[in-house]
Amino acid sequence: MRLGLFPYLALILLLVGGQYAAATTLDGSNAIVGALLLLQLLKLPVAAARARDLGFDGDEAVQAMLPIGNLTLFWRLLARTPSDEVRAARQAIHAGESTAYGLVANGLKTLASTAPVVLPAAIGVGLADAALTEWAVAQVPAIAEWEAERLALVGQVLWGVSALLFLYTLMQGTKAATVARSSWFPSLLLPSTLGGGIGFLALGSARGSADPQQMMLIAVIFLGFAMIPFFAVGGAWAAAVAHIATRGAIRGERVGFEAWGQAGSRLRELAAPHAAVRYLISIGLQVMILPGLMYATQYALVDQVAFEQPESRALRASSDLSRGHRARAFRLLLVVGVPIGLLQMAVGVVDMGDVGSLTEVALNPFALSTGAALAGGALYALGFAIFEVAATHMYFERMEVVGAKVVAEVTPAIAEDVFAPPGA
Repeated sequence: MRLGLFPYLALILLLVGGQYAAATTLDGSNAIVGALLLLQLLKLPVAAARARDLGFDGDEAVQAMLPIGNLTLFWRLLARTPSDEVRAARQAIHAGESTAYGLVANGLKTLASTAPVVLPAAIGVGLADAALTEWAVAQVPAIAEWEAERLALVGQVLWGVSALLFLYTLMQGTKAATVARSSWFPSLLLPSTLGGGIGFLALGSARGSADPQQMMLIAVIFLGFAMIPFFAVGGAWAAAVAHIATRGAIRGERVGFEAWGQAGSRLRELAAPHAAVRYLISIGLQVMILPGLMYATQYALVDQVAFEQPESRALRASSDLSRGHRARAFRLLLVVGVPIGLLQMAVGVVDMGDVGSLTEVALNPFALSTGAALAGGALYALGFAIFEVAATHMYFERMEVVGAKVVAEVTPAIAEDVFAPPGA
C-alpha cells in the first residue's frame, strides 16, 4: 500500500494528537502508558506506506520508534511524491536485497527449524549472564564491610594487573596485521581487572566519602563492567552456534548439537572480535549513545565474518562488508530490539507494579527481583538469537552480491585474454 502526502499528514497528526492528549490530560497509569505505546506503534504502518510511495524501503518506518529518528523520518517523508520513473529508480538501488523485515522473517523461519540447537545455547548464556550479574551485585554489601586497607590492596593489585594487560594489548596492536586472533584472548580480561580495581577502590573510599551511597553506586557500576568479558566469551560461543545452525539450514543440511562443539573449538579466535565490538558498543553508548549505535551497525556482521573468514581482520572485513548497508543493519537492530525492549519493560512493570517505578531500576540495581532479572536476561538472549540468525542471512546475501560483482569485474579481462594473440 502507498500513501500520498496529505493522507499521511492527516493520519500522523491524528496519532500525535492522541498521544499529546493522553500525555497531558490523563495520569501516568499503566493503561495510559500502554495507550501511548499503541499509538506509537500505529505510526509504523502509516510511515511505511508513505515511504513506499516515495520509493524507499517500507522498513525505514521502524525509525518512528526513536525520538530523534522519528523527527528525521517525518521530515524525510514530507518530500513531494515522485514520478513513477523516480520511484522505480530509487527502488532499483537495493533491488533483490532483503529488507530488515525480510531478514527477520527469514531468521524466524530458520530459527523455527534450528530452535533445539540455537535457543538453549543463547538462552543458557543469557540466564548465566543475568545470574552472574545478580550474584556479583549481591556481594557488594558484604564486600563493603571489608577493612578499608584490604579493599585498597585488592584494588591496587587489580590495577597492577590491568597495567600489564594494557601493555600487552598495546604490543598486540603494533603487530595487529600479523598476530593470530587467539593471541588477543588475554586482552579480554582487561575490562575485568580495570573495572574490578575501580570498584574495590570505590568501596574502600566510601566510608570516608561525603556521599557513601554515590561511591557504592560507582562500585556496583564498575563491578558490573568487570563482568563484560564473561558475557562476551559466552556471547561469542552462542553467536557461533547460531551461525553454524543457520548456515546449515541455508544449505539444506541438518545440524545438531555438534554445532556446540564446533563453536567451542573456535572460541579462542572468535571471542576476540566479538568482545572488541561489545566493548566498543558499551563505551559508545555511554558517550551520547550515537557512537554505540554507529559501532553496532558498522560491525553488525563481525561474528559471521570471524567464523567464515578466519584469516581476515574481522573488524575491518565486517566494516567493509557493511559499507553502504549500515542503514539496513540499523533497521534490523530496531526491528529486533524494540519488541524485545518493550517485553523487558513489561516484565519490569509486572515486577515493580507500576511504570513510574521503573526509574528506580536505573538508580538502584537491587530494585528488580531475581526472577525479573532472569526473565530480562532470557528475553535479551532471545533477541540476540533472532538478530544473529538474521545477520547470518544478511552476511550470505552480501557475500553473493560481492562475489557477483567480482565475477562481473574479472570476466571482461578473461575475455580479452582469450582473444589476445599468442605471446601477447
